[in-house]
Formats: sequence, C-alpha cells, structure tokens
Amino acid sequence: MYKYLILSFFFLTFLACKKDEGVGGLASIKGNLRLQALNCQLNNVGPSVPAMDEDVFIQYGDDVYVSDKIETSPSGDFKFNYLTPGKYKIFTYSDDPQSFKADQKVVIAQEVTIDSKKQTVDLGEIITYKHFDIDDGEAIVTGRVKRFQYANGTTIIIDTIAAQDMDVFLLLEGSTSCFVKEKTLYDGSFSFNNIIPGNYRFYVLSEQAFTKEDIPVFVNFSIDNASSDKDLGTIYISDF
Repeated sequence: MYKYLILSFFFLTFLACKKDEGVGGLASIKGNLRLQALNCQLNNVGPSVPAMDEDVFIQYGDDVYVSDKIETSPSGDFKFNYLTPGKYKIFTYSDDPQSFKADQKVVIAQEVTIDSKKQTVDLGEIITYKHFDIDDGEAIVTGRVKRFQYANGTTIIIDTIAAQDMDVFLLLEGSTSCFVKEKTLYDGSFSFNNIIPGNYRFYVLSEQAFTKEDIPVFVNFSIDNASSDKDLGTIYISDF
C-alpha cells in the first residue's frame, strides 16, 4: 500500500509541474504587422506600411476561443511574453485580398511551436490588407473644361467659353466600375479630391457636328504617390 502511495505522490507531482500552453513561462512570440492597401482591382496601392493600433490575437494549445490579444505599436510590432513551451496560434483580421468590399473579414494566421522555455519565436512581417476606394487617398486632380463655340451650321470656331455644370469622370485604368464623378463649376473648373495612386483616365463628353451622339474626350495620366497632385490643364469640348 505504501508503494502505491509513493507512486501516486510522484504522479501527482509530475502533473502539477507539467505546464500547458499559456502564460507562466519565459518564452515569447513576436512579429511585425504591416498593412497593404488594395484598390478596387485588388492591385497594391503603394508599398505596405506599419499597421498601428491593430489587434493581434493568440490561442493557447487546442483552445477554440481567443486566449489573449494585444495592440500593435506605431511601428506595427507586437510581442506576447511569459509563454510556456507548446503550440500556439497567432492571428489577425484583414480585408479579403481576393474579393473587393467582401462582407466578411478573412483571418491571417500562423501556427507556432515553442520548443524551449526561454525561446523567442520571431514571425517576421505579417501582411494584412485594406480595401481603398478611388477617393480614399490624399492626391487632388484638377483642371478646367472649355467649350468651342461654332458659327451656325459650320465648324468655324468663333469663341471659347467655360463649360459649366458638366459631368466629368475619373476612371481607374483597366476598369469600368471603379470611377468617381464630379461637376464643373461656373468657370469650368473641376476638382477630384482624396485620390489614391494609380493610372487613370479622365473623360468628359463632347458634342459632334451634325449628330446628336456625344463622344468622350480622354486624358490619361498617373498619380505616382499619395501626395502627387495633378493639374490636367484645359480640356476643350465642342458645343454645336
């Protein structure tokens, strides 16, 4: 009987000393979270940037619920300290890089194993994604539209005047659905504000002689970085 008591004592002591995944140790898991902007065509908008004040979550072992979370620093860094050896899951939420404006976020996750009690596992850079509409940026696109006026029944230009209250469009190159629309002011000027970097096509409709069908007048241009404002100058259209 005494022998069984001794064995039970050692078995219980072993269980008490064995630590499951979680806090109470000297190991850690760290990484750097970065944010990549995507336009409506799911193309990158500029380089990735540090993801500041974003939640990063951890699950211990086989836990099905969130065990803990921390916020990233201004440089996108995060670190879970005081962990014991074992298996962990690190994850965060992101816009879907495969579907623009999808209803649900996607999970960006990594499985991690800590093998020794003082180990630091560095996950390196983790990329998350954020969807940007055309007007979620910083650049400004300006210009003005003028009308050619013609002598009655001819194509002889007699004057140019400001094209007031005209619809003008800014279209992301390669897409038919990614665009913004503005109207010209009293002097024919227009302004598209908060435009993201990309290749664009501006257009406005112009009348044609001897037909009711209007044709678009295009101006192609690029915005190379977040703050590169663009002046398209004067665009002329016809007024028959």
